[in-house]
Amino acid sequence: MKRQNMKRQDSNYPYYQEKNFSTTKELLNFCAKEYDDKVAYMFKRENRVCSVTYTQFFNEINALGTALLSEGMADRHVAVFGDNSYEWISVYHAVMASNAVLVPVDRELPPEGLTHVMNDGDVSFVFVGSNYFEKLKGILDKLPRVEKVFILDDKPVDGYSSVNQLKARGAELMSNGDRSYIDLRIDPEALTSILFTSGTTGVSKGVMLSQRNICADFSNALKNMHIHSNCLSVLPYHHAYESSMQICYLVKGRTICINESLRMFVSNMKLYKPYDILVVPLFVETIYNRIWAQAEEGGKDKMLRKLIAVSKKLRSAGLDVRRKLFKSIYSNFGGNLTRFICGGAPLKPYIAEFFDDIGIEVLTGYGITECSPLVCVNRDYFYDSYSCGIVIPECEIKIKSPDENGEGEILVRGKNVMMGYYKNPEATKEAFDGDWFLTGDIGRIDEKGRLFITGRKKNIIVLKNGKNIYPEEMEYYFAESPNIAEIIVSAVKDSEDNEAYLQAEIFPKPEVTEKIGREQVEKLIREEVNTVNDKLPNYKHIKKVTFRTEEFEKTTTKKIVRKY
Repeated sequence: MKRQNMKRQDSNYPYYQEKNFSTTKELLNFCAKEYDDKVAYMFKRENRVCSVTYTQFFNEINALGTALLSEGMADRHVAVFGDNSYEWISVYHAVMASNAVLVPVDRELPPEGLTHVMNDGDVSFVFVGSNYFEKLKGILDKLPRVEKVFILDDKPVDGYSSVNQLKARGAELMSNGDRSYIDLRIDPEALTSILFTSGTTGVSKGVMLSQRNICADFSNALKNMHIHSNCLSVLPYHHAYESSMQICYLVKGRTICINESLRMFVSNMKLYKPYDILVVPLFVETIYNRIWAQAEEGGKDKMLRKLIAVSKKLRSAGLDVRRKLFKSIYSNFGGNLTRFICGGAPLKPYIAEFFDDIGIEVLTGYGITECSPLVCVNRDYFYDSYSCGIVIPECEIKIKSPDENGEGEILVRGKNVMMGYYKNPEATKEAFDGDWFLTGDIGRIDEKGRLFITGRKKNIIVLKNGKNIYPEEMEYYFAESPNIAEIIVSAVKDSEDNEAYLQAEIFPKPEVTEKIGREQVEKLIREEVNTVNDKLPNYKHIKKVTFRTEEFEKTTTKKIVRKY
């Protein structure tokens, strides 16, 4: 059976058989023995493409870890923040495979946020990218626990040692018989990482993860999905989804190509020719818009729609020729692109359907930092673009107090669920119902075991008549709008009768505004709102519309920050 015909099959299929790991140190030992001279990482340095084999990577991690132990790293909390780089990855694995605690830090945090994370996370050692060195220097006097600073690059800055200098120092110690890091025994249940949440509401909390949490997550993720030849690694490395998915590629002996900055994304796709790309929905939407914009500029949009229609008919007859029909599109992405693995936020289903139509799969899922992060994922041959897929092995989900539609808060239980919030027992207690983690997300599970997300518990609008409205549901009605780039639905109260009603704040698509003018695009959007209202009961009507001239503020994972 052809792959794309299998995708729509009616029932799930057996999990893949995969090796389980209890620590990331065990993982690194396995990869070094199993894959030896295969290329683990590719990256650019001084406009030159470099590659590192699994054996080289393993040896460099041991050298770096040995040097850090000699610096007094044992049991310390180690922060790392900076641009995506091979050095970032080296520090990540060296610390994770030790008895220290890793604290990945969002590189875009303002000074006050950075100070909060460093102090709340009890950070003693800091690895900082040279581009962020001045930001760190500006707050060092507010970080009393910080003992040592290292440069997250191949070269030192202001006398502070670089990662490469530490690796050289560690290699020398090992050549003289130092086996302190190599022989280090790791407790699978011990705290190994503190990840600070980057949610759209509230103050960030430190999520405590153990080796067992992290290993259970990536090991069981692999039982649900097939890993292709190589991938382009794009998302910020402090992001739980990115780090977990990278480990999946290491386990399978694949090559991970590092995208060092967003402005290099398109050129790096052509350079590395990836089969898979790890992304959040914003990237997929950007590529979708880019494809259609180029087609329209070249007068080929009608032809593209015709080819998609022809392709669908051929596929229904069992003939899949998408790689030939849409070859010109693939060439813009290096020629090999087969799949986006997309997480971090919901993706508009019609975009996933479009890429499926042209032969590029979009695997979406559901995860949350507190669950290491993956909980559910669509599978290559059991896929529904409207759902988040099925739960990974050794993990359970259930719906708390479901309503007449089967919707309620999503609860998760399993080896991937966090130890708790760091130094915050009150928040930890509130986050659990027995041994079930309360995600705060609202959803339902269908008869095939697939999870569908409806909204966030914190965002629910409760009307005087007792009706509940999920703003995400209302926003979804405009997902395919040709005129709306971003929309947030919220509740306001009428000043006369104090009754709540719905309002929408909308950022029109800039390209449409530029083409037809602001007045006309706003008129079209108001007509769209009226059309949606006509299809819904009165209590769900959007009664007020305001327009923005700028995008909404977003987190670093590109989620809109809700302030209502």
